[in-house]
Amino acid sequence: MPFAREISRLLAMRAASKMPEVWECSVEELRANVDSWVALSGKREEILYREELQIDVAGGHIPVRVFRPLDDKPLPCIVFFHGGGWVHNTLEIYEASLRALANASGHLVVGVEYRKSPEHPYPIPLEDSWTALQWCITHADELGVDPQRIGVMGDSSGGNIAAAVALRSQDVVPLAFQVLIYPCLDPRLETASAQEFASGYNLATQGMHWYWQQYAPRQEDRLRVEVAPIYAHDVARLPRTFIATAENDILRDDGRNYHALLQAGGV
Repeated sequence: MPFAREISRLLAMRAASKMPEVWECSVEELRANVDSWVALSGKREEILYREELQIDVAGGHIPVRVFRPLDDKPLPCIVFFHGGGWVHNTLEIYEASLRALANASGHLVVGVEYRKSPEHPYPIPLEDSWTALQWCITHADELGVDPQRIGVMGDSSGGNIAAAVALRSQDVVPLAFQVLIYPCLDPRLETASAQEFASGYNLATQGMHWYWQQYAPRQEDRLRVEVAPIYAHDVARLPRTFIATAENDILRDDGRNYHALLQAGGV
């Protein structure tokens, strides 16, 4: 499939900008560059209700943003974990997308600002996200959501977190669904797509290796199912799942392989 015109323009702009690759600059420089994406995130739709809150996690607290599209109660709920290689991106960058997601889906959306690597490597981002899900379940009445219709969603590294949270939830509280948007699920990066689209498509395979190093610097951790969900064996009790992949993307086969794994497990 050929690129859409806007994607071709974006890749050309990226190449012309001479911006350093993620492994060529400091984390501070990377985050400063990425923060400029707020200006590119699109128009913020009007929404019925929006609130910023702080929730307690082990060793501190994290922000969450709540987006309510309808006055109906109780609503189904999406707990959303954003991407950014576990290193960068913020809910401010995702504000327009989360407003649109809430309005289009009719779900209350809770965006989670988990702490970032490398300052906070695994398991901290996952534990923050797990705590946020538990907080949503515990405060379902206050949020006006149906605790039986809570699911998780994330893109890229956020898709990794969503998948890990769903796997952990099997033995604790059943989720209604999981939505994984081009998730990164396999730290080996040995798939066909990781080779075919290794450079020139925005997210480079070398860059993804760098992100994995920030999140899970210990090689033994990368064998854990909750770090690399592609290694999961017990998936039969996972919820209904939707996986979206991008065709020209190093992560494409992560999503395809996980889809095959879940189908084989009866999900």
